[in-house]
Amino acid sequence: MIIDSHLHLRQLCSKDKNCVDFIQSNDHYSICSCHSDNDLKAADDFAQIKNNIKKMFFTSYGVHPFDNDISKLEKVEFLAEEKKIDAIGEAGLDRFTPELNSTIKNQMEIFSAQIDIAKKHSIPIVLHVRKAVEELFSFCDKLAKIPSVIFHCYSGTFEEAEYILNKRVNGYFSFGTPIVNGNKKAVKTLFQLPLERILLETDAPYQPFKGKTYSEASDILKIYALAAKIKNIGEQHL
Repeated sequence: MIIDSHLHLRQLCSKDKNCVDFIQSNDHYSICSCHSDNDLKAADDFAQIKNNIKKMFFTSYGVHPFDNDISKLEKVEFLAEEKKIDAIGEAGLDRFTPELNSTIKNQMEIFSAQIDIAKKHSIPIVLHVRKAVEELFSFCDKLAKIPSVIFHCYSGTFEEAEYILNKRVNGYFSFGTPIVNGNKKAVKTLFQLPLERILLETDAPYQPFKGKTYSEASDILKIYALAAKIKNIGEQHL
């Protein structure tokens, strides 16, 4: 069984022509991150291609911190109310650039609202967080009321993850390309976290391995292999 906790199907299919064959020919579970109507349609069409085996293909939808469009919260609420999505996200906080940093107040408002929607409908939330750990900590009490919280492409330390878990957040920390590209912090954090709190992802097509221009669906195999080596366990166990 392969679990890819984060990919962008519509954008992936435009670059990786073999992605559908790879997904269909493997015992492949994934979460498709959506941020537009076109993304949602691609996800729905693919679920039908897979003979409606919805339990193997999950969909999230949210207002990304790059977007910062508060009007889209209505769409998030509608999709959650109608049970058309399995999770909310990517949602979160990003202070990586001066431009993003200038919108952090609005980001926090939109993020807080999406947490409320996830709580109201008792569904998970998928987080995008960069350079905003202190701001994230201020939301831990709210996040602790969500069924589960997936930290997409987790870039924090083990100590930060431990703090979040100690605040009773049901957190899962997802790792991908950075461990293959040699990010020492990501490797160390993956090694230290308990196995039951770890997820793996490609973020395809957006996080390529060094020397590539995009990530492919099949990259998850290399990520699994390296993660198993880091954790000193067999790939099947992982």
